[in-house]
Amino acid sequence: MICLLTHTKEYAWICNDLYIFHFYSTQALRAARAAQVHRFTAAAFHHMCAVKIQRTYRNYRMRELARQRMHSIIYIQVSDIC
Repeated sequence: MICLLTHTKEYAWICNDLYIFHFYSTQALRAARAAQVHRFTAAAFHHMCAVKIQRTYRNYRMRELARQRMHSIIYIQVSDIC
């Protein structure tokens, strides 16, 4: 923003101060928005990691239960034959 009205030097200084204020306030808003986006993406990342761990544990437990059932079935069949 350039002030072309040069009635007084004070007016030019006021315009320059307003421009500087606008620039730094816009910069502060951008920094705050970037921080907010960073917090959101960090929370989403950790949530997805927790989901991945839960899914892995659930699959592990299902395989263990299936293995135990398989051993139980084999044991029952072998004991019926003997």
